Amino acid sequence: MFMSGFTKDKISSVQLLAIKLLCSYLKRRGFIMKVKSFLCLISLFVCLTFCLYISDSWSAMVTPDDFNGPNISPVFKWQKEPKKWDAGKTVKGWLHIEGVFGGNLWCSDASARLYQEIADEPFDIETHMKAKWGNNTSDIAGIVAKSPKDDNWVKLKLWMHADKTAQIQFQKKCTESGDGLTGNVAGYRPTTGEAELWLRLKREKDKCTSYYKTAENEDWKEIGTTSFPFNAPYEVGIYGGVDSGAGDLVVEFDYFKDNTSPIKSAVDSKAKLASLWGKIKNE
Repeated sequence: MFMSGFTKDKISSVQLLAIKLLCSYLKRRGFIMKVKSFLCLISLFVCLTFCLYISDSWSAMVTPDDFNGPNISPVFKWQKEPKKWDAGKTVKGWLHIEGVFGGNLWCSDASARLYQEIADEPFDIETHMKAKWGNNTSDIAGIVAKSPKDDNWVKLKLWMHADKTAQIQFQKKCTESGDGLTGNVAGYRPTTGEAELWLRLKREKDKCTSYYKTAENEDWKEIGTTSFPFNAPYEVGIYGGVDSGAGDLVVEFDYFKDNTSPIKSAVDSKAKLASLWGKIKNE
């Protein structure tokens, strides 16, 4: 029963690493089934089972990425992958995206969205982004949580205009008023065609609260709380694109993380397993 959830489709990179380590150990031992070796194998099996269980539990949580590159975490998937993007190449330590045309996220989802699928868990997702715009009627970029089963989403975004102004919006599908939502956050109005923002969405049960700030050392400014029932699994991530126009848009993301997750880096789970294996070998 304990292992019933581990199907072939659920084998993660951490689980594969654990299996390879066990196979390597068995090969070096030459399958000597003396009492001591047998007890050691039993201990390894129990330890491996525990590691697989922890790994599977962690797969339900958000895996962060600092976008140092050259690759991004394999848990991420693209919807409408941009033709031009990279991690850490154009700008060191940043995910660089050049806007995808027709990439809106309003009453339908045509966004160039980088997301990962998670189980029914609370989250506190955060990103740090920069944008340059002014050549299109409408550009968008931000952070989003989507419930595919309901075909609905909640998002915190920067809406950019041809006159080089922009505004922050906290929206659900086709909705930007009432229930804590807003189409224009008061007190924020860049006018130069460039912006740097920290965006955050926090889910607690069926409520989702949004925050923003314009400098790292600032306190978070709360925008509002809205009701949003999630039907698992759901998708969390970042996006950017051109809603209307044919000009240039550049969006860059410094990181994507979940403040509630025990996984603090994309390699955190592998490092923990390798450390545990080292202790076992030396006993």
